Amino acid sequence: MTGALLRNHWMEVRRDCRGFWGKLTEEDLDHIDGKFDRFVRALRLRYGFSQLQAEGELEAFLFRYSDTPSRRPSAALAEARR
Repeated sequence: MTGALLRNHWMEVRRDCRGFWGKLTEEDLDHIDGKFDRFVRALRLRYGFSQLQAEGELEAFLFRYSDTPSRRPSAALAEARR
């Protein structure tokens, strides 16, 4: 689900994510090219996140592009963002 969401909204995500994750470079974004696993690797590299943390951060970020309001990020993810 999140992989498809990322691919389908890649141009919007690309535009918005630099303001959210300022350590990502244009080269990182070129390499990511809408691919979930590449995005996770870039977050791990630039921010030192664990695999699970990077996936959770990205899923929470991508939620804003979701059309399904019933899917909410877990409370733990919301708490981790603080």
